[in-house]
Amino acid sequence: MADECPLCYGQLETRHAAPCEECGGEPESLEAFRGGEQAYYLVNVLGGRELILCTGCMVDFGSLDRKFLGVPAGTDYGFDHMEVVREVNGPAARGDNYCPSCGYRLKFLRFVKAVRSHAAG
Repeated sequence: MADECPLCYGQLETRHAAPCEECGGEPESLEAFRGGEQAYYLVNVLGGRELILCTGCMVDFGSLDRKFLGVPAGTDYGFDHMEVVREVNGPAARGDNYCPSCGYRLKFLRFVKAVRSHAAG
């Protein structure tokens, strides 16, 4: 696993994480997963990039800061503009790297870096 955040270059820590690749590193997300309170979906967003998101993050995805994501003005990227590929059956919590400064799991940080690189290139 990576040792530093691909966005802020801060030190990553290992956490037990819920399946959502956006919010899964937060203790509340792991608690909701363990309580069976969430469903998880594999989605395509922003040019076919795949993420596993919980229902809450799917619905709220369009509220992520456009500048943080590096999404050009005029690009639609909210719930109405993502493709749900499938529900994730039998999701499992697992250890993952997490950036305490950025507040995201490594998978989501790499997603943001790829979106930014694509927009810049």
